[in-house]
Amino acid sequence: MQSYFWVKTFHLVFVVAWMAAVFYLPRILVNIAEAAGQAQ
Repeated sequence: MQSYFWVKTFHLVFVVAWMAAVFYLPRILVNIAEAAGQAQ
């Protein structure tokens, strides 16, 4: 039963990190596109 809680803990951490990446990735891509546009 102890390992179940570790698996659930890592799952929760992974889901939170994945959701943060999903919401932040478009900002990173827009920043890269704007920086490439200004360089030209």
